[in-house]
Amino acid sequence: REFFLAGMVADQLKAMGALASGVAHEIRNPMNAIGMIVQRFAREFHPQDGEEEYQQLAKLTVDEVRRINTIIERFLAFARPAPLQLQTVSIAEVIGQSVDFIQSSAEEKNVSLSFHAKDRPTLPADPSQIKQVFLNLLQNALDACQAGDSIDVSGETVQDQYLIRIKDTGQGIAESDKSRLFEIYFTTKDNGTGMGLPIAQQIIQAHHGEIQLESTEGEGSVFTILLPIQRSDRDLL
Repeated sequence: REFFLAGMVADQLKAMGALASGVAHEIRNPMNAIGMIVQRFAREFHPQDGEEEYQQLAKLTVDEVRRINTIIERFLAFARPAPLQLQTVSIAEVIGQSVDFIQSSAEEKNVSLSFHAKDRPTLPADPSQIKQVFLNLLQNALDACQAGDSIDVSGETVQDQYLIRIKDTGQGIAESDKSRLFEIYFTTKDNGTGMGLPIAQQIIQAHHGEIQLESTEGEGSVFTILLPIQRSDRDLL
């Protein structure tokens, strides 16, 4: 097994931030206008022939405009992340809520999903953003699994950090893909956007933590998150 420490290049993040406002105005606004025009056509114009096909094409166009807007919103979230709203929270409780949310999907797929926390310390974190990380990693693990596979989530204090592991027995990650997993827009899914892992990593780094990956193709993957339990007053500003 290879132990891979994910890292984003600071210059790439800076470039994304610089492009964000331009993307919002130069792409999103015209696309919204296109969507509204097509919706108006669908309501007010009725061709004598091919009415059904006309409506299907109009709906497809509107759906694609919405999909593009979703991609733009995710890009902007990555390029201009929301500031952390720090609270004193139990990360184990946040993980448990995320596991509960995914549990029904795992049961439908016949994948075993379990969570065990050896201890439950509190630490300063943004619960909403941290939950976003866990939901993304859990969904990725579930997507990699087939019926009969398992996902085991654990949490424990190691020195001055809280260590979370999300381990699955799914298909694992190809050797050629490991170094690119945290690149923006890189995805191995047919319907993926390539934004989930970069945003997850960005959130963890904003919490002064680390996200690590260990994976073997055909055997499964382990994502490890390390979050500091205590921070200085300066870190909390």
